[in-house]
Formats: sequence, structure tokens, C-alpha cells
Amino acid sequence: IREIEMKILLVDDDPICLEMLKTVLRRKGHKVLVADNVNDAIQTFTDEELCGTPFDLIITDIVMPGKDGGELMRYVRSRGHCIPMLAITGGFGLADQDDMNYASFFATETLLKPFNEEQIFQAIQNVALSSKTFETRRELTLQDS
Repeated sequence: IREIEMKILLVDDDPICLEMLKTVLRRKGHKVLVADNVNDAIQTFTDEELCGTPFDLIITDIVMPGKDGGELMRYVRSRGHCIPMLAITGGFGLADQDDMNYASFFATETLLKPFNEEQIFQAIQNVALSSKTFETRRELTLQDS
């Protein structure tokens, strides 16, 4: 079975995490647009929506300066989109569990930093397999195999 290539919006204020994720996702053949804050992410999302080229997946950090990833997820949902979203957050402790609980209201899947490539791709696969958005694309990919 071929892997499904996706158009992904990746949002993280940590430049190292952003670059690492962008690199590994592109290496797998995904088209990745990046933003280092929620305002830029909302602008990118809106621009792509207006062009008729929506995202297949949004990966967003939860805790960021200014607006947080939850605000991005709420924005996407408020526009009537069922785009799968993977929420990620870093650090340690009770606050992180609270962040993950908060994100789970909007996100399809959550993942705690630090994570490795295998964990991020497993989370993406979980999101893809659980999402109706990918149903037709999976069927076409299976037919092409």
C-alpha cells in the first residue's frame, strides 16, 4: 500500500521543532506549509481556503506566545471544516496534561513532546485512518497499488 501524500499546515513557535518536523514530513513526500505563530497560520489557512486548496492535516503546537494552538483549532472548526488536527505540546508536568485535555476538545489526536519520527508518523497514521476526509483518497491509493 502506498503512503498517502498530504498537504499539511505545520504550526510551532519553536524553530528547531518546526524545522525538524518540516524536514521529516517533506522527506515522506508531504507538502508542508509552515507558520511560527497562530496569526500567520490563520492567514495561511484562509489563503489556501480561498484558493480552493484546503489542508489535509493541521499539526499545531498548543502553547505558543500570543494566541495558542487551541485558538487556531477553534478558528478552523468555526469555519465548518472537519480537517484532522494533531495537537502537540512540550514540557513536563500537570500543566501539560491540562494542555492535552484542552486540545482534545478540538484535535483529532494529541502528542506530547518530545517525540521521535516513529511516534509522529504513528500519530499521523492514526489521524488519517480515523478521518472521513481520507476515505476517498485511501480508496484511490489502494486502487493504484
